[in-house]
Amino acid sequence: RERISAVINERFDAIFDDRLKRGDGAGEENHLQRVGSAMEQIADALIDSGCTGKDGPYDDRLSYYTARENLYLLLEASHGTTMYITSSLMYLLNHPDNYDTLQRVRKEASTLSPTYDGLKNFSLGEACTQETMRLAPIAGSVPYYISEGKSVKVQEKTVQGPATLMFISSHWYSDPDVFQEADSFIPQRWLDDNGDLAVSTFAKKAFRPFGSGRHICLGYPLAKLVIKANLYCFVSKANRSIQFDTKKVKIVDDLFPMKKVDEDFPGKVVCE
Repeated sequence: RERISAVINERFDAIFDDRLKRGDGAGEENHLQRVGSAMEQIADALIDSGCTGKDGPYDDRLSYYTARENLYLLLEASHGTTMYITSSLMYLLNHPDNYDTLQRVRKEASTLSPTYDGLKNFSLGEACTQETMRLAPIAGSVPYYISEGKSVKVQEKTVQGPATLMFISSHWYSDPDVFQEADSFIPQRWLDDNGDLAVSTFAKKAFRPFGSGRHICLGYPLAKLVIKANLYCFVSKANRSIQFDTKKVKIVDDLFPMKKVDEDFPGKVVCE
């Protein structure tokens, strides 16, 4: 925890100091817009509220350190997300219908080293992760708050604040007009050379498994890396698999995550 917190704190401090310097005396016409990474948006929000950083007055220090500590909590929350996605991935890959895909994953993993660069190049592992998050999404929407006196135009309709809009993307994930054979686990659709089943530009834009904009999950790059590491470790043993009752174990609807393997995925790891 201490090592990870130190890395996050150092990164956030540098971003805050840079944004504060750029925004200092910039004037209304050059006011910093809230764009960029989650850390940059948090830094901008603090600056907009008048916070001068960790060395400022007591209230400024309190706000600064509270926001920075929450960065770690958000990162830690990715652990739960990682475990849910990994469980769904193991269910899908070990389903008898997907035996050939599991063997292809094993073959690719055998050519890679268990390093950061190796996992980055785990392309089929990445595709399996994407396909799992499509069939068993963690969250399928992001909220957008409209403050009083403001309005937003959506599809020719004007919504007046105060109001909260929910932008839902997950309904596209099961739409056969967006994802061909939408009910099937086909990781190859995410690879560039997959021909007719390749994911369209629209589908890629609609696919938002970790949210988007200011609501994007801060820990998603680490979560995806951990999922691929879990998958690599599992398939590194050539005859390892998970046996389960396919009639009883299913992916079911839930609140959070939106979909998950029911019954906490009762199964048996075997090596044959």
